[in-house]
Amino acid sequence: MVTHRTLSFRYTPGKFAFWTLVVIFVSYQLIGGGLTLLLFGTTITVDNATAIRWSTLIGQILFLLVPTLLLARRQHRRWTSAIPLRCSAWPEFLLTIIGVFSLLQFLNGYIYFQDQIPLPPAIKPMLDAWRTSVEEAYRTLTSAKNPLELSGVLIVVAVIPAICEEFLFRGLVQTNLRRLAGPVRGFLYTGIIFGVYHLNPFLVLPLVVLGIYFSFLRERSASVLVPVVAHCTNNCVSVITGYVAGPSSISETLPFVGESSFAVVTWMIGFGLVFATSFMVYLRVTSHIKPVEPEDPVPLDPALFDVLGTVASESDASLITANLTAAGIASHGLSSDPDESSDPQGGVSPVRILVPRERKPQAVKVLDDLELSDFFL
Repeated sequence: MVTHRTLSFRYTPGKFAFWTLVVIFVSYQLIGGGLTLLLFGTTITVDNATAIRWSTLIGQILFLLVPTLLLARRQHRRWTSAIPLRCSAWPEFLLTIIGVFSLLQFLNGYIYFQDQIPLPPAIKPMLDAWRTSVEEAYRTLTSAKNPLELSGVLIVVAVIPAICEEFLFRGLVQTNLRRLAGPVRGFLYTGIIFGVYHLNPFLVLPLVVLGIYFSFLRERSASVLVPVVAHCTNNCVSVITGYVAGPSSISETLPFVGESSFAVVTWMIGFGLVFATSFMVYLRVTSHIKPVEPEDPVPLDPALFDVLGTVASESDASLITANLTAAGIASHGLSSDPDESSDPQGGVSPVRILVPRERKPQAVKVLDDLELSDFFL
């Protein structure tokens, strides 16, 4: 049976996930993107497309992947603890590819109907110009004249971004949100954040759906490699479709352009059934992978436990007990009566951390090594 590892957390998971997203946004979008703009300007042309591709590749590694690994190591001591790389069996990857491809076709149908929604006249020209500029930039970056150039584009635009983004979202962010909110809400929150983080209002719902699916794959497979393959498949399908069709806009790659709404609905139903089938088979194939869930608390015997210290809040207590559990030390947080709190504003109850008497010295050393002793009042 494959299981999720018990992790250590240096900082409160929720706050750490939030600040991780802020740091990466500043690092990659502002610093990395700003340097690209300074070097090549705001216009992407055929002449500078290759240089911008390599600049983007370097930026993703330096300003997205490297900070992600450093933050993961800071929070969890080893970056592989937050970014599990279990080698999945080939049926998992095959079913993932089928699932992503069929889901993309279903979402193409949604995009077709979304494009039929009339926009308010006051904002339509602005949104149309924005969408056109985004599509032209993407088309220029992903265009290729021959199979050799296509291979380079796939590596730079499809493969590397999939690895970098999945290490961040399905690795570091989801690991911490999973600890904060539980497995289901953890992967739902991660998927929603992933869709919004791309800052593309025209594709936000499809990106959220894909993000939730990728996050589910991470939760189910106990590995980041499966969502990396899923993300890479999504990117490759987009690039190869553009190479084969040579479209002037992304919407022209839809295979049912010019067809009736009934044909589009039929298309969506057909690929929806393919996706549902691959999804059910995937659940069966991965049924042996079980995450470790929190154990039921052991009844406290005052004669066997000592107070390790007192922290200011439940969130601090959760952080301390999570790290002690990861070190194999049973611990419990015992809340004080809010009326007896020393907090002058009230409503905040200090929490006493209890550990087995014979493990207290080891617990002290663990928290000292993790630099968590300062949480005690």
